Amino acid sequence: MRRIEPLILKAHDLVGNSILQLSALDGSQYTAVPGSRASLDALSSVVSSVSLAGTDLAHALAASPLDGASFGEPADDEDGIRQARHAHALPVMADHLHNATQQLELCATACRYVASGFDRDLASTAQNTQPTPPQKVSPTQQHALTALATGGARLRAANNYATPRVYVPDGSRVGLATFASLARRGLIHVDTSAPLYQGQNVSVTAQGHRALAHCRITATLPSAAVPAPPTAASTLGARR
Repeated sequence: MRRIEPLILKAHDLVGNSILQLSALDGSQYTAVPGSRASLDALSSVVSSVSLAGTDLAHALAASPLDGASFGEPADDEDGIRQARHAHALPVMADHLHNATQQLELCATACRYVASGFDRDLASTAQNTQPTPPQKVSPTQQHALTALATGGARLRAANNYATPRVYVPDGSRVGLATFASLARRGLIHVDTSAPLYQGQNVSVTAQGHRALAHCRITATLPSAAVPAPPTAASTLGARR
């Protein structure tokens, strides 16, 4: 009994901790990770295996022949009765302990699978969520993005048959070819819910702002000095 009792308590603690972990993961953002279902199923099997192991340990404890006095007068062959009870209990206890061992081995395998599954899923998610580098723009496109980023720009046409033009509050000129290229690359957004003759609002997207910020950072970086080619006079001086 003294050997089985701490095992039962540890099994109950493991069941409780596994249920807490499973409850925390259920409904969390982890459920949206591809492959998370297999890890959650494995964690559920941990709860089941440990519970069955705890049940077998409890049955083994119940089958243990506890020494005590019987009702009435002590029997003449009390030692023989005790030995018979022990002989009957040992195979029953061994069977329950064997079943508990198998369940705990399954639990250990499931725990290793859950741990490796978490590492795999989180590593895959980290790779898929890496930010994309900002798009490179030409000086003309950078000038257009800078003008449009001030706000209030509109794409407008006199009628449905006229060629639209880009109107910027500060008077900056943005060519239609440049404008179309920025829109095609997702650097600007045009609100097409309004007709062209009323004017469609133009805004710079998050990707466009990232491209502008990248241009500013690149402009502030010091450029490597290129040594001037040697002149004829310096070459002659070196030969002397």
